[in-house]
Amino acid sequence: ETTYYFKVEPLLWQILYKDEETNEAAIVCNSVIEALAYQPNIKKDTDDKWYVIDDHGNFVVDGSGNKIYANNYEYSALRQFLINDFYETAFNDLQQSLIQEITVDNSAASTGSTTNSYACNNTQDKIWALSGKEMDMI
Repeated sequence: ETTYYFKVEPLLWQILYKDEETNEAAIVCNSVIEALAYQPNIKKDTDDKWYVIDDHGNFVVDGSGNKIYANNYEYSALRQFLINDFYETAFNDLQQSLIQEITVDNSAASTGSTTNSYACNNTQDKIWALSGKEMDMI
């Protein structure tokens, strides 16, 4: 049996923007935090589009019965990792109490486009992956 050791370094953070009136800020992690698939469970349907599937290969549907596109951030494995595993592991109780939940813009505008048929619902998150629009701010 082989044992592997990895060097663990502190996460590096950068202020993305700060509201001088409220003293609230959005920060971005400049460190690589994980290597995982955005959405590992996907399958192409007869309409030639990719959708999320469950562990049995069945298409996952939203509350309205619509199949969920593979690039839907609201249902992505990446979002689940960030709001659950990463949030619980990377921050202590005090830090978690200071992190505020916001409405994350997942609209077409967040992709840098005026229309995007694959845009999804906005989400309420404390931790999120930056959109194309937010990446332009860095």
